[in-house]
Amino acid sequence: MQNLIFSNVADGTHAGSCTLTAGEALPRRHLLVALAGEAGTVKVAGAADLPIGTVDDEAVAGDPIAVQFLGGGRTLTMVAAEPIPQGAELAVGAGGKVQALATAAGSYVQVGLALAGAVAEGEPLEVLSRFPQKLTIAS
Repeated sequence: MQNLIFSNVADGTHAGSCTLTAGEALPRRHLLVALAGEAGTVKVAGAADLPIGTVDDEAVAGDPIAVQFLGGGRTLTMVAAEPIPQGAELAVGAGGKVQALATAAGSYVQVGLALAGAVAEGEPLEVLSRFPQKLTIAS
């Protein structure tokens, strides 16, 4: 059986998305991903990572995966790490999910604004994405 893969892998610029390679298992759609150690690969973003976008599908390590870039001027679906109210500014949470931007002292990476809320952890929500920005809140 032959697998055909059609993607935008050509050199140059990409308008809002690009096909990269899963550097590890991506267990669900819409998780935030960051660049992994090997060129052209992505991993699930952790709270300390600088995410580049979200993934449109699940994948196992080595699979080609479409990455929707943050800050592309459109909404993206992301996964809530906790209950999130509509209108909350969002930051990277654990496991590639998003959380409401904290007010406690610490370092965070802001990724967007919740256009719809999420009642519980694991729910998808619509987010107006922004280019990721590192923030430090002093005590």
